[in-house]
Amino acid sequence: MSNVILEHWQKPFHRERRPEADLHGRSVSPVCGDEIDLYLFVGGGMIQDAFFDGEGCTICLGMASLTARHLVGMPVDAARRLTEADVLSLASDVDIDRRRHGCALVALKALQAAL
Repeated sequence: MSNVILEHWQKPFHRERRPEADLHGRSVSPVCGDEIDLYLFVGGGMIQDAFFDGEGCTICLGMASLTARHLVGMPVDAARRLTEADVLSLASDVDIDRRRHGCALVALKALQAAL
């Protein structure tokens, strides 16, 4: 497994429930039950801050942390255009097995629900 995923799983970026956020999205994987809530603070068309919380495997939580960190400072329009490949590339030091892509993309689905 990726060192960057493990690092973010062990010491996550902004793992905190933030119900006062401007935007909130939730995603639950129907395959394994991983769940992520993503909280976005938006101003001037930019994502000013991003937080996540949830339950899931190492890949799900590590990728949620990487995704939240990646979103900070991003224009909302650019966040809307993020693809699965964009998110998977955040952990470019590993080839995540296709069977685990669902785990790695729960945060992206939460982002899409928020936007």
